[in-house]
Amino acid sequence: MEEPVKRQYRSPLREQSARRTRTQIRDAAARLFVRQGYVGTTMRQIAEEAEVSERTTYLAFPSKLDLFLEVIGVATAGDDRPVPMVERPEFEAALSERDGKKTLELGISWISNLLERAGPLVMAACESAGADEALREAAMEGERARARDLTLIAEALQAHGALHPDLNVEEATDVLLVLVSPQAHQMLRRDRRRSIARYRSTVLKVLERALLHE
Repeated sequence: MEEPVKRQYRSPLREQSARRTRTQIRDAAARLFVRQGYVGTTMRQIAEEAEVSERTTYLAFPSKLDLFLEVIGVATAGDDRPVPMVERPEFEAALSERDGKKTLELGISWISNLLERAGPLVMAACESAGADEALREAAMEGERARARDLTLIAEALQAHGALHPDLNVEEATDVLLVLVSPQAHQMLRRDRRRSIARYRSTVLKVLERALLHE
C-alpha cells in the first residue's frame, strides 16, 4: 500500500513576514550602497541598517552580489514583479508610437523615471567595478541590456520613418547610449542640480535634433 503524499504546509503569514523582511533588507542595502559604495558596504552593516540578524540577511541573500543585483533590479523596474523591461506598458507605448517626437518623449519619460530610481546604484556599481570581478561582469551585462533596450527605440524610429536618413540604427543607438546614460543623468541632476523637468527637456531637445527626420 502506497503511503499518502504529504502536502507541504504553507503559511500566508509566514510568507508575508518573509517578504517584508526581504524588502527591509533590500531597502537598507540600497541606502548603504549609494552612501558608501558597493565595496565599502558589508553584509553585517546591511543587517544592522535593516535591524535584522546577519544570519537572516544571508538566508535571504546568499551573497552581497546577489543582494546588490536584486536591489538594482527592483530599482530599475520600479517593483519586484518578474516582468522584463521590454514588456512594461510604458516601454511598449514608446515603441508603438508612430510619431518620432512622441516616441522620444515617452522614451525619455520612462528612462528618466528609471534613472531617478536606479541611477545612483548604477553609478555605485560603476565606481566599484574595478575592485570586484563579479560586479564588473554584472555591470557589463547591465550595459549590454541597456544597449539592447535602446536599440529597440532606434529600430522603432526607423520602422516608422522618423529616423534621420543620415543615421542607421547602430548610430542612433550610440547617440541614445551617450545622452541617456547614468553618467549624463548624474552630471545634470546631481552635479549641476537641474530639475527633473529641465533634465528631460534638455535631453529631449538634443535627441530630437540628433535623431529625427526634419
